[in-house]
Amino acid sequence: MRYDAYIFDVDGVLIDHSNSFIPSIVLAVKTILNDDTFNQEHVFEIKSFKNFNNDWDTAIAGYCWRKFHSSENLSDYLEKVNELGSGIIGVRNTSNELTSELEEHLIRLVKESYGGTTACKKLYGFYPTTILKKGFWNNETPMVSYNKIKPFLQKLAIFTGRNKEEMELGFEILKWRIDDKMLAVSDLPELNKPNPKKLIPLIENLNCKNPLFVGDTEDDSQLVLNYVKNTGKPLDFCLIESNLSVKNYNFSCSSTLELIKKMDII
Repeated sequence: MRYDAYIFDVDGVLIDHSNSFIPSIVLAVKTILNDDTFNQEHVFEIKSFKNFNNDWDTAIAGYCWRKFHSSENLSDYLEKVNELGSGIIGVRNTSNELTSELEEHLIRLVKESYGGTTACKKLYGFYPTTILKKGFWNNETPMVSYNKIKPFLQKLAIFTGRNKEEMELGFEILKWRIDDKMLAVSDLPELNKPNPKKLIPLIENLNCKNPLFVGDTEDDSQLVLNYVKNTGKPLDFCLIESNLSVKNYNFSCSSTLELIKKMDII
């Protein structure tokens, strides 16, 4: 099929975040647990389950597993979470000891880890007080150059789990940007992936017949399935391969650059 528009996720697709958001989650959980029993492989496993696209929810899930359910292996714990509501709702239902104050503290630590002393104030409105490092965002790099993606910018949109400020930082890293009407960021949790409500106007603005969504997580996959189910309109999913386990996709590419090379012929 020849695609006439493309909707991209950001992290793991346009920006290499393997040394930024992932270690931010790990450091936040390690800091509050005061031990080293949580690592990036655990992050990958959590994010392979639906409704864990949000890094803060992933951190809370990792903490609750190690703090309250350490006698269970992680996959069994996540299956229980899935049965009790999935995502952060399921996590809360497994752990009565989890308070809103504890959640807020974990989220703050992830923000401090990511933004650090160099960008935490700009991104989140406060200076770090616990994790006083320069911030893991400094490790982020583009996964495809501006010259490679430039020919497709007029038929490209972005749907990301980043908030507005994080996406502004992302555009600085990418060294290109798109019109705001072609961008959907994270603001209200209930509208985040895999809810397709924000995806619908993006595709309408692209004025296309055969769009392709490009992502790397289970929530990206579920987003596409939900869009097709809710609208009855076509949308294929290209999976950018990573350490995450994703079940449903139309085809996969080893990298975004590989996809870009194919975009004129698929």
